[in-house]
Amino acid sequence: MNNAFLHGYSDEDIYMLLPAGYNVDLGLVCKLERSLYKLKQASPMERRVDIEATTIWFYSRVKAYLHNFFTIKDKGDAHTGLLGAKSLVTPFPVGLKLASDTGALLRAQNSYKDLMGRLLYLSFTRPDISHSVQQLSQYLNHLCDAYWNAALHVVRYLKGCPSLGLFLPAVNSLDLQGYCDADWASCSDSRSSLTDFCIFLGGPLVSWKTKKQSTVSHSSAEAEYRSLAAMVCELRWLPFLLADFGVSLSLPVSLFCDNKAALHILANPVFHERTKHIEIDCHLVRDAYTASFIAPVLILSFTQLPDVFTKALPLKLFSSFLSKLGLPAVAKGAGVASDLLDQG
Repeated sequence: MNNAFLHGYSDEDIYMLLPAGYNVDLGLVCKLERSLYKLKQASPMERRVDIEATTIWFYSRVKAYLHNFFTIKDKGDAHTGLLGAKSLVTPFPVGLKLASDTGALLRAQNSYKDLMGRLLYLSFTRPDISHSVQQLSQYLNHLCDAYWNAALHVVRYLKGCPSLGLFLPAVNSLDLQGYCDADWASCSDSRSSLTDFCIFLGGPLVSWKTKKQSTVSHSSAEAEYRSLAAMVCELRWLPFLLADFGVSLSLPVSLFCDNKAALHILANPVFHERTKHIEIDCHLVRDAYTASFIAPVLILSFTQLPDVFTKALPLKLFSSFLSKLGLPAVAKGAGVASDLLDQG
């Protein structure tokens, strides 16, 4: 888009509430029903040709439509020029700590920003690069050579596992489970902590986050509690989303944490000087606990799954967590991630 902020005018009536006489049951119509039925009856080769042709036609129509309203630029297919590069087995260099003054100033700043945009999009389906992308997207206003080298490290890792992806089984228990963690004072510049959590719907991973906390925490317990609050907000939202698909959840939701102090604050009904600066978060989590929406469980630190979202792990530990997150290789040599490397 050529404009940072898009403005449009609506020629249709917009209803904040359903208009009188609207029948909800008759209004819920699946517009894809006939198309899905057609694809189901077709042969595998017919499905592939039909989908590819429809996709190309759809993309061209959408781009033409958007261009009439907002004037867009088509930059073509993604490419990095790393087809001959050696692949790597971890998404981030172990022990690397990025800061605002790490190395010399980067000249190819536009290339870095373009690459980060693609990695951010890819991280929607690749939780294994969530920590790497979060680290690399912090310093877009002051880029150094070290950031570019670290970003290329991620691309070379993706080259080695282009087909890695989330596995969603056909048969599942549909019980929510959440794991939360925090990396206290991990930012070298601001000493802000890192919030991370992952949520499973039965076996598969359905939600995850790696984000720097906006407020500096006085202790690791405070940082952990802020992560608890962030995950409770996500857990509150998911049941409403699942209800639209006709899925009802059994409560309480198991919430796994490895910090005893944070769990003690959660269960303690008395606030005092050490918790008043996080009292809003305390009330948020406490209300979910007293309403039997969540059931906190203490686990050992070395079994804490969100560690893969907070730090660069050694290969053995990283591979172990990756398998527990349910990220198998779908097919050798195929996958969305390969789009970053297939175009020379």
